[in-house]
Formats: sequence, structure tokens, C-alpha cells
Amino acid sequence: MKTIKKSLLSILVYAIASIPLVLLLSILYKTNFLGFAWLTDIVISFFTILLSSAGVWFVLLCIGGVVALFFGLLFLVIKLQGRDGE
Repeated sequence: MKTIKKSLLSILVYAIASIPLVLLLSILYKTNFLGFAWLTDIVISFFTILLSSAGVWFVLLCIGGVVALFFGLLFLVIKLQGRDGE
């Protein structure tokens, strides 16, 4: 259960940490800093699509939870098999 909580927490931290990056890129795009408008336009489009749809984050949370659950159960089975061999 701790692994699932850690994976959910890490996804939440990544989501929160990406907000300042999007804001910085939007400022660079608006000011056309050093002519990087084309690059920031691509990155802003990607993050806007990713952040605007809550369904994507829900799917990522579900996938992360399932993967963490799988590896947690795998680790538990390996640990229990090691105890049976003693």
C-alpha cells in the first residue's frame, strides 16, 4: 500500500511541478524571448493538452497504481517463496 501511495504522490508532485514550467514557457512565448516562440509553442501545446484533460491524469494515476500493485505483489511473492525455502 505504501508503494501505491508513493506512486500517486510522485505523479501529483510531477503535476504540480509542471505548472511553473508551463507558466515560464508561456511567458517566454508571449515575449518571444530570443526567438524561441516556435519551440515554446510546441512545448506549451503539449503541456496544455496534457494538463487540460483530467482524464489523462486519471488514466496515468490508474496505470501507476496498477503497475505499483503488480510490482508490490511480485515482491511479496518472491519474499514469501524465500521464506518457504528455509
